[in-house]
Amino acid sequence: MTLKEALQKVKLENPEEKRIIEAAIISLNNGVFEPKVLKELKIAFEKLAQKNQLSKLGMKFYMEISKPNFNLDSDLSSSITWF
Repeated sequence: MTLKEALQKVKLENPEEKRIIEAAIISLNNGVFEPKVLKELKIAFEKLAQKNQLSKLGMKFYMEISKPNFNLDSDLSSSITWF
């Protein structure tokens, strides 16, 4: 499942959380690299968490996207050349 497919299945009620998800889907539709969109999602949800403005479902979603993704991380590290 792609990040876009996963985001399309997310059902959040908080308007700010919905806006963040919709913006991420738009970014993906515009061809933005998935890891960049995921990073931006984490940052946006972290800001809401710091302000104590996450719903219970929003917190659950934030915790899920914050888990390490070893397959993605290893794919990225193998494609990066360090000089």
